[in-house]
Amino acid sequence: MTVEENDNESTDNGMGGRAWECVAVTLQEVQELLWSLGKTRDENEKTLRRQLATHLIPILEKQGESRKRKQLQKERELLNLAKMANAKRSSRIAGKVERQKQEDKVKEEEERLRAAQVSKHREERGLLKMEQERDFRTSSRQRRLQEREARRLQHEEELAQLSEDSRATPVTAGRMSERRRQAEIDRNRQALKELSQEGEAWVFDCTCGLFGQVDDGTHSVACEKCNVWQHSKCLGISEEDADRQEFQFVCEPCRRRNEAASMPPKETLKMSLDTITCSTVGPQVSEQPDAGQSTTPVKTSDGTSKKRDEKPGVESVASLSADKPLLYSASERENNAQLSPVTHPHSTAHRFRDSSTSASLSRQHDGDYSNNDCRRGWRA
Repeated sequence: MTVEENDNESTDNGMGGRAWECVAVTLQEVQELLWSLGKTRDENEKTLRRQLATHLIPILEKQGESRKRKQLQKERELLNLAKMANAKRSSRIAGKVERQKQEDKVKEEEERLRAAQVSKHREERGLLKMEQERDFRTSSRQRRLQEREARRLQHEEELAQLSEDSRATPVTAGRMSERRRQAEIDRNRQALKELSQEGEAWVFDCTCGLFGQVDDGTHSVACEKCNVWQHSKCLGISEEDADRQEFQFVCEPCRRRNEAASMPPKETLKMSLDTITCSTVGPQVSEQPDAGQSTTPVKTSDGTSKKRDEKPGVESVASLSADKPLLYSASERENNAQLSPVTHPHSTAHRFRDSSTSASLSRQHDGDYSNNDCRRGWRA
């Protein structure tokens, strides 16, 4: 073979002996190449264009779709991995958010209860203050009524006295005194007239706080005692009940005063224990044979005197000190009351006399003790 034939064989590699280059790799590049070959007049280029559009474009499209599906699958897997990695942190965050919501709800409930309690206390204080002011006005009004009644009685007494004096005055009395008396009578009459006009004044003092000589057009009732008006609605009284002929209303302050006046007075038991002064025992005092026995004479029902034995444990009056007060407990007073033959009906304390007084009384009454001078029947 010649050299030329070797060169031809070497260059003839199945591609027509020409040099080729890559002009398109991706689907987009192939589509751009087909678009550039769309206006060619070369039959080979037209054939190439048809072959590429028929065989290469579908393959590239399938490969692109497969790559997209793989990419989406990979993204989903990565997202799931991220979710799984953040699941614990998300649960902690969710629990924290839920606890925060519960705490906020509890705080809101506490604030609401606290505000309601403060409002309730404020309302109670307002009602208490209103009630105290109303009681003060009621007591002041009652005091003014009493003072006005006292002045009225005083003026009536003065007027009656002046009328009596004018009738008893002789005709020869001075002219100036008659004028002065008439002026006093006119003054007292004018004062009585003013007091009567003042007594006809009315006042509105309701539990809702409305006070004064006002009329708001609401149905009201008046107290039968103090003539103070109040809203019937505030008192819980219907208009039908208030308009009945036999209806009578007494306000709460007047009702309390009536109950206090109707209650029996408290009985106070006053007991006075006199200090026993022991003097020198005179010859009239009989000697006691025994420390536990007493030969004190006691007045009996038939007028005779007899000796009574004193119970052991009862201290003799003569043994008490001169400056030592006689103090008894409740049980001792009951025992002494049982031992005493004579007790004063209007006194709860038993009194003692000294030896000289008892001796003189015993001589005056033939050895018997007087009921008024010796309450216990003991000789001191």
